Amino acid sequence: MKKAVAFLSAILLLAVYAVIAVNIEYKLEISDVKDSTIDFINRGRKQQAYKLSETQGWLNTIGFDKECFAMFEIADHSGELMLCEVKLKEGLNGKYKIDSVGYGDGNFRERIVEQDGKKYFLFGGRNTARQIDKVSVEIEGESYLLDIPNKERFFVYTEIKTKTSEKHILPDKITFLNEVGEDVSDLINWN
Repeated sequence: MKKAVAFLSAILLLAVYAVIAVNIEYKLEISDVKDSTIDFINRGRKQQAYKLSETQGWLNTIGFDKECFAMFEIADHSGELMLCEVKLKEGLNGKYKIDSVGYGDGNFRERIVEQDGKKYFLFGGRNTARQIDKVSVEIEGESYLLDIPNKERFFVYTEIKTKTSEKHILPDKITFLNEVGEDVSDLINWN
C-alpha cells in the first residue's frame, strides 16, 4: 500500500513539474513582449525573418483583467515595417504568455474581443501625417466614435454593445475624421 501511494505521489509530482517546465519557457513580463514576440514569430526558421523596427521604442498596450493586447512595429528581412499585434494571457504566476500574434504591412489593425461578457473594438495604427483626430466605426448598425491621440502611432479601444460573432470589421465600415469632423478617409492609406 505504501509503495502504491509513493508511486502515485511521484507520478503526480512529475506531472506538476512537466506542466511548469513546459509553460515557464513562454512566460514573459509585459516589458519583454517585443523580444519575446520576435522569438515567437521566428520560431522554427533557420534565419531570422523578422526583427524589431527602428521605432522599437513605441509600444502601446490595452489591458483587461487577465488578457493584454500590445501593438508595435517589426521589420521583415528587407526592412519593410509591419504593424504587429500580440494577445497575451496572464498565467497563474501573474506573468503573461503569448496567446496569438498578427502582423502585416497595412497601416492599421483592428479586432473585436470579448472580456468578461463584454465586447470591445480595438483599433491601432499609424497616423504619421496626424490627419486623423477621430475614427467612426459602424458595427451591426451601431456607430462608435474613438478619439485618436495626436501621435504618429496609436492603439485605442471602445466597448461595443453588439453581441456580434464577428472578429474583424471591414474597412468600408470605418471612417477617418479630422479635427473639424470632416471625413478624410480618401486621404488615408490603409496599406
